[in-house]
Order: sequence, then structure tokens, then C-alpha cells
Amino acid sequence: MEENPETAGDPVVSLSIAREYWKDRKINERTDYDDLRTVTFRVNGGQRGYDHRKDCLAKAKKALNHVPGSLPARPVLRNPVKGEQARALQVHLRIAGIPINMIDGDFGGGTEPAVGAFQKLIGQPETGIADAVVWAELPKRI
Repeated sequence: MEENPETAGDPVVSLSIAREYWKDRKINERTDYDDLRTVTFRVNGGQRGYDHRKDCLAKAKKALNHVPGSLPARPVLRNPVKGEQARALQVHLRIAGIPINMIDGDFGGGTEPAVGAFQKLIGQPETGIADAVVWAELPKRI
């Protein structure tokens, strides 16, 4: 490869290079936590391009939310609930700019006040319960 650098332009080769780079720098472990700042640092060695990357990620997630059948129905969630729906809620809250410490799928003492903060932001009563209004408003805040 080093003696023929133009081969890196081949889509299959470039994907392989990117995959190895991603694995070597253990980037995926931070993407699982939606930690865009650390991912940006591990990719760029700094925060260059962070705002653009954040905008592109938000657009991609918004687009994925509108693909029919791509997401399961969103139930009413409250403390204590655990699972993928709670994790999805936590990710959406963080993307919407609501401080939430853990993306762990555990709707507990950290998620409940985060939902309340989001409800306050959208002018709803601060119940801490992720109801249909919360689910409908979250994609609008991405």
C-alpha cells in the first residue's frame, strides 16, 4: 500500500483503512455512549470539525427517526424502567442538549430530572415521565 498510495482511493481499500484506524484508536467504545467530543478528538487529535460533525450527526439521526419501521413505538417511560427504550430516550435527551450523565438504559435518578428539564424547556409540566409529548418534541430539538 505504501508503495502505491493511490490505491487508498479505492472504496474497498479506503473502507478497510478507516475500519483499522477506528479499531486501533478504540473509537467505537465512545460512539456507544454518543460521546462526539471524544470521537472527534480520537479521529482528528483535536476538536477541528466538531461543529460540522455535530450538525451532520444530528441530521442523520433525525433522518433515521423518520424512516418508517426503523424505530419501535415509543412507550410512556418512567422511573424505574430499564432497556433499549430507556437508552434511546437518554441518547435523544443528550442530543437535544439536556445534560445527562449516563447512557446506560436505566431510567433512574439521573434520567427522571433530565426528562423534567426537557419538559420545562418545551413548556410542559415537569413530571419526569417521558410521554407522547416528550417523544414527539425530542426530534424537533436535534
